[in-house]
Amino acid sequence: MASTDRSLLARVFSPGPARDNHPAGGATGKAGRNLPQAITTAVVLIAAVAIPLFTSLPAFVAVIAFVCLVGIWELAGAFARMGITLTVTPLYVGALGMVTCAWWLGTEGMLFALYITVFVCAAWRLLDRRQESRMSDVVSSTFAAVYVPFLASFVVLMMAAWHNAWVFVVFELMVIANDTGGWAVGVMFGKHPHGSRSVPEEVVGRLCRFRTDGHRSRRGRALAAGSFLVVGCRCGYLHRLCGYDGRPDRVSH
Repeated sequence: MASTDRSLLARVFSPGPARDNHPAGGATGKAGRNLPQAITTAVVLIAAVAIPLFTSLPAFVAVIAFVCLVGIWELAGAFARMGITLTVTPLYVGALGMVTCAWWLGTEGMLFALYITVFVCAAWRLLDRRQESRMSDVVSSTFAAVYVPFLASFVVLMMAAWHNAWVFVVFELMVIANDTGGWAVGVMFGKHPHGSRSVPEEVVGRLCRFRTDGHRSRRGRALAAGSFLVVGCRCGYLHRLCGYDGRPDRVSH
């Protein structure tokens, strides 16, 4: 409410509590989603990722950096609903630094950028005059730095090492099998309807109240997909796409 009266710059660098993301009218049945809207969004996002992925890898790295900024912003809004304030400015700068260092400097540069980000986030919050929830803010900011840009930087490392778009496609299939595969199994075989919480709200909720519901289903989907891809690579069905012949010292760029 009040956040709508603030300027765009203020909302970017000081996100308020995220709204309840309950779908209006379109979500029916056990899916817990407005499926036409979700499919349309997925198609748009796939196109936005695929175009730079297959045309210019540096542009694709820039897309990853932008997605990291959006992810931090959404995560900050979800944490704000619980009274936790992320140090978004150092996180934004650190996210750009981690992705850039992963592309140009490799693993050591990426780790160094993470250490600097965590240090600046802690100092930024400790120098703030607000006394309440100091430790929670520092720990949550550290989590955000690792969960969003640090993990995304491994994709950049992978692309910098292979310079092959199909490597990312195979990697993304694993992610889809874990996330969307678990959701699909729950819709088809589950006994309860799916919730309508957004991804940041789900992450924060599981941090504050750890749950293992559905983890076996998700692990099963990921394991099945991973086994299929590994067998496919070893049998020669996928190695031509990724330029891999089974020996780690032979990678065609």
